[in-house]
Amino acid sequence: MTQQSSSIAFQDDFTHSHGGSCFFVAVDPNFPSDVTEAAQVVARSRPEGERESFVSQLSSAAQEAQPPAPEVSEEDEEEESKKVEESEETREAKRKVVGELLASVKDTRLEATDKEFEGFSNLVLSFILSLFPTDHSDFASHILTLADAISFSDNRTANPSLSTRYATLATLFNSLPSSTGPLNQLQLAVLLKLITFAASNDDFAVILPAVNKLESYLLSWGFGPGTQGEEEGNAAVSQVVEVLVKKGKFVEARSVLVSHLSSPSAVSGQSATPSSSASQLASSLIALSLALPDVFDFASLTTSRFPSLASPSSSELKQLLEIFQQGDLSGFESISFPISVASLTLEKEQLDKKLRLIKLAELCSERVGETVEYGEIAKALDLQTSGDEEGEQVETWVIDAIRASLLTGRLSQPTQSLSITRALPRSFESKHWTTIEQRLQSWRKSLDSILASTQRGLGGGKNGAAGYRGDESATQLVNGQEKEDDA
Repeated sequence: MTQQSSSIAFQDDFTHSHGGSCFFVAVDPNFPSDVTEAAQVVARSRPEGERESFVSQLSSAAQEAQPPAPEVSEEDEEEESKKVEESEETREAKRKVVGELLASVKDTRLEATDKEFEGFSNLVLSFILSLFPTDHSDFASHILTLADAISFSDNRTANPSLSTRYATLATLFNSLPSSTGPLNQLQLAVLLKLITFAASNDDFAVILPAVNKLESYLLSWGFGPGTQGEEEGNAAVSQVVEVLVKKGKFVEARSVLVSHLSSPSAVSGQSATPSSSASQLASSLIALSLALPDVFDFASLTTSRFPSLASPSSSELKQLLEIFQQGDLSGFESISFPISVASLTLEKEQLDKKLRLIKLAELCSERVGETVEYGEIAKALDLQTSGDEEGEQVETWVIDAIRASLLTGRLSQPTQSLSITRALPRSFESKHWTTIEQRLQSWRKSLDSILASTQRGLGGGKNGAAGYRGDESATQLVNGQEKEDDA
């Protein structure tokens, strides 16, 4: 039997050999021997006195589930012995045996070498895929039971290794056929188990490809915005974000939220309507943006890009977002701290520093190419100091802004000023385009002047035809440059 799927959960050293397509060897025609082999692995986790009877019971049940051998004459024995027809009754008996085998692994840590563990998992998976149609009532529950058994670990021994568990889980995920409805829900459930299990062991390199593709999975499975499965998609994103945040992976968690909340409606002509679950995700996005020390772009957090930001679940976070978008230091003082959202706690001191850095960058963005006095910076940042202490604080703030890549400039202690060469505005507006246009025109005039001076120098300053031709050539060059620039 061969099972293939275009879905790829992982792309790493553990699973690259699968190539996104998982192949399983056909279940051995001797069903009892296969069940016995699997039962022997499970028996190691049971009390010693129960092991033999456990294996014997499953082996006997598997033998009884075999279809009866056909009655044939001696001359037809060789030909007819190959024709053992399996009825629905015998298939159902085999399903019962597989169900008993899977029931025995619940909440059990399987003890096996890497090779044995992978063989056991693939053998049981083969049972499920060959005996249970995907629409069978037990198909999904058996797949999830096997996934739980693969990921169950109490850290008593090193075997099987985590790498083998990850590879086996990836095999299970990739073996599921792509479809709609319940099967998509099953794929999502297995994917979440993969992510949660690897994250619990801090193996983020293993799940990073899956996390990065989470939104594409949700869209392809029908859990995107505007679909009937939107709430399930939001719940899945919330679970992944919570797992990442608890492990301190704020950047990755924010990336998942940005990708999901900015996805357009999956239904043509229908806009995504923010739901209560989407509003909670919006609050998480705001909180993570505020918490991350290197995120200063709050102007891009707009309702046109993220519709759910129109009504985040936390009114305090909505107010904070507006304060950071406007650089409102006075409004910031009215917020009560701390604020806890999505396993995050926002402290006033941390956010106060970020807001002042944004305010400093905004001031400098309007004065690029100029100098700003220390006193002006102190006033903009509302620094309650004076004299030498004020100068020291201003320099500290400027250095912090330079380290955060918000501006570039040179401090001058003798003149108590900052010469600005580059600064990022809080938001890029039409006035900034005007400033760029003015500077480009100024640079062009300077270049035209240099070009004209060079051409006059090449003419030797002579009067007459030669000089005239040189001036004419210079004029043509300048005009030609102008025409080229205009084009």
